[in-house]
Amino acid sequence: MPPINNRWQPSALTPMTMSFVENNREYPAETGTNYCCLNTLKFNQSTLQFASSSSYISSLELVGDLLLAGSSSELILSFDCSALVTEEAGVTSSLNASFSSSGKAGAVKSLAALPDQGILFSAHQDRKIRVWRVRPGDKSPSRIATMPTLADRTLGYLSPRRDRVRRHVTSTWVCHADAISALALSVDGTLLYSVSWDRSMKIWRTSDFKCLESMANAHNDAINTIVASYSGEVYTGSSDGMIKQWKKKDDNKHALAVTLESPCSAGVNALVMSRDESMLYSGGSDGVISSWRIDYGETELNSTLTGHVSSVLCLGTATSNLLVSGSADRTIRVWRSGCTNGRFTKVMHTCVRVLEGHGGPVKCLVVGMATDEGGADDATKVVIYTGGLDCDMKVWRVRVPTT
Repeated sequence: MPPINNRWQPSALTPMTMSFVENNREYPAETGTNYCCLNTLKFNQSTLQFASSSSYISSLELVGDLLLAGSSSELILSFDCSALVTEEAGVTSSLNASFSSSGKAGAVKSLAALPDQGILFSAHQDRKIRVWRVRPGDKSPSRIATMPTLADRTLGYLSPRRDRVRRHVTSTWVCHADAISALALSVDGTLLYSVSWDRSMKIWRTSDFKCLESMANAHNDAINTIVASYSGEVYTGSSDGMIKQWKKKDDNKHALAVTLESPCSAGVNALVMSRDESMLYSGGSDGVISSWRIDYGETELNSTLTGHVSSVLCLGTATSNLLVSGSADRTIRVWRSGCTNGRFTKVMHTCVRVLEGHGGPVKCLVVGMATDEGGADDATKVVIYTGGLDCDMKVWRVRVPTT
């Protein structure tokens, strides 16, 4: 589908004086120094095909200088990041391309990309994964496959194996029986992991999109999130309040290695690892973020981060000591860890910024490094892209002092 330049109605916000909360005290935020909202893009029913009045951005993925956004109305949109972060009032829309399925796929629940191959995977409400050919400058990305493939579905129907999803409900082992909630790629890009509200996890080969493994009833409730580490471990989080670690066995099959229980026994909505993989963070439905310390293959609870007053829906990292969280309380919080040295038993975290502006729950976010503005300080500068149930997508620039 060719792009339509007016599908998004941008409302550029010039940098403004705001405030942030640190250690329960409120400080003024200087223009361009601490944080500002650079841009707000409004999801408009009248300008988006297949959109409804309640359509919103449901997933985000950064691929180089492209921001890919999946919507609740199944559209996937590609934006030029360099244009999105422009601070000039009246900035034109940076939409490069928009594409979708036949109109029956439902919400785009998750996105995962192989930039070197120009491949994008999108997980949908209709229990399928679409595969797209997306390259920079391509105005009309094409769908190259749907997973499970026809060959996999045929073999699944012929196979005597059936996975029990619910009482009196079974499914072929290659097919998810409910919405696919999250995707993750192995570090070498050869494997794609998918999890679903049907409590299962499936593993796919990215070279031919074949389903290799299926773990039925991997959790006792809907699985909401998944993250894969550089060392090969895979972590899944579920509404049952559990985080499970999966590892490859000698036969190259995955098996459960460790089960971590959320300290507050709340459902797990989001998982993310610090960039150096020394920490695992989980966002709970009680508004609490749990930090887990990973040391020499062992994972143990480090601390809990409190501040959000409603469910934590999304998490993101850009550096080893910076965490960003989005919540149903309509705020985005930026956390800084005091130490990431593996020889320390505890890693302390401080909330250094609270971003307010969304009119509804913050559903998804992604974090990228900001280009250096030429300042002499050593502060960390990041750009945060957020999508809310208020049908807005916002772009923030945040400066976080290193100490």
